[in-house]
Amino acid sequence: MIHTVLCPTDFTPLSDRAMSLASRICRWYGARLVLEHNLDALPPEFLSVEWMWSEEQKPSDTAREQAAEQRLLSDVERLAKDFPCEARLTRGPLELGLVAVARALSVDLVVMGSHGWSDARHHSLTERLVDSAPCPLLTLSHETQAERFLSATEAEPIPVLVPLDLSAHSRATVADALELLERLPLRLHFLHVESPRFETGAAVADFGRLEGLVPPGRRGQVALHIRSGKVADQILAAARDLHARLILMGTHGKGALARLLTGATAREILHRAPCPVWFEPPSRARASWPLAG
Repeated sequence: MIHTVLCPTDFTPLSDRAMSLASRICRWYGARLVLEHNLDALPPEFLSVEWMWSEEQKPSDTAREQAAEQRLLSDVERLAKDFPCEARLTRGPLELGLVAVARALSVDLVVMGSHGWSDARHHSLTERLVDSAPCPLLTLSHETQAERFLSATEAEPIPVLVPLDLSAHSRATVADALELLERLPLRLHFLHVESPRFETGAAVADFGRLEGLVPPGRRGQVALHIRSGKVADQILAAARDLHARLILMGTHGKGALARLLTGATAREILHRAPCPVWFEPPSRARASWPLAG
């Protein structure tokens, strides 16, 4: 169940789109929306020219705080007509502030935009939160058409792609996908990507394990897919082929080996997906629910 949604904003158009998506989710679930702004952050388009400002030209700390507070209060006043809405101002490292707010308020979902890949000049907050968020993270990029997921009325079930690696973590991913299916007009597509050198017998066995994740009463609403090749490429190709409006997938731990094996895949999906991406955090893995082998 989604009771509280957290949406960080830096007042850019991308953040406005994330806020719109978060608002839509709050309306569906009757949930509370919390808007968060970090006073120490500057919008990405200003980072490269910050050095050009003289100390006299830079807005004072008090002025920036007042402007941010006024903007947040304006958004809260506008949105609170439809569902409970409040705001939080934070300071310090972006990731720590956001995670602290999420934990303190028992947030069920974080919705935010991604400004692009990490590089020497830009350390992607969204990439870091894929690993560290204490709850599911719903992301969208500049290319994402958030308005297509979901509109108020739908004549046909909405395609949602659910990549599964058949680890214990898949149980948590499936649980959230089925929870969405309870409330929204969806068609789930469970996808498992095999190694390019997979054997036919292994593929048949994995198809059976994939099928075992579908409750009997939901089999008419879930399609099963097996593909082979590079994991990220196959997930993205399936999303395009199925016209998916959401990708819902799990991520694994923060250790060096986990980053090596799965971090690159998660980052590629985050930045290249043609639709919003819902990431299940490592903390949601239920190791006590091993998949039948």
